[in-house]
Amino acid sequence: MADRVLFSFYETSNGQTVDWRDRIIGFPKPSGEDFTYDDALKFTSELEEFTGKFGDVYAGKENAIDCNNGVRDTGIMVGAMFANGSRYPITVKGGCEDISFTALLHGHGKECDVDAGNWSDQSDEPVRNWVLNITPSDGKPVRIRCLNADIPHLNASSGPYEYAFPNPHRFYHGIVVWFLFAIARIRHHFR
Repeated sequence: MADRVLFSFYETSNGQTVDWRDRIIGFPKPSGEDFTYDDALKFTSELEEFTGKFGDVYAGKENAIDCNNGVRDTGIMVGAMFANGSRYPITVKGGCEDISFTALLHGHGKECDVDAGNWSDQSDEPVRNWVLNITPSDGKPVRIRCLNADIPHLNASSGPYEYAFPNPHRFYHGIVVWFLFAIARIRHHFR
């Protein structure tokens, strides 16, 4: 089933700068109700040399920002990102490279705040050379889950940050990622 996305950017936006700092994207989840969308913003299909400047972004059921399928040379800046009960406000996977995220984060994701290199049925390439410049409004650490991804460059004036399991600085990281992806491939095959 395809994600329900509010706004998508893909290869037809290559080389562009989008300045939507005056817009509110998404909305707070009504108490006791389900989400009407999965992702607020999606960047995909080999989008390159793109700059996105956004105002307030409310995450949907899954993400505020979803980057997948070979996005390269892209900078995404969000004035205020609201976790809004999502799984993880930012996900980046599927061979994205040379990409940066800047945001003031309000709240935290259910699983983590940034999910990097998770399973993608579009590309099994790792996430490479990516930068986080995320500041949490509550001062609690931004939690990063780093799977099939390089360890991110962390802007020194942002954070604090911490790694969720599996910590990429631990000996077991590669084994855990291999096991998780083997399960994902089997599940995808039997869909």
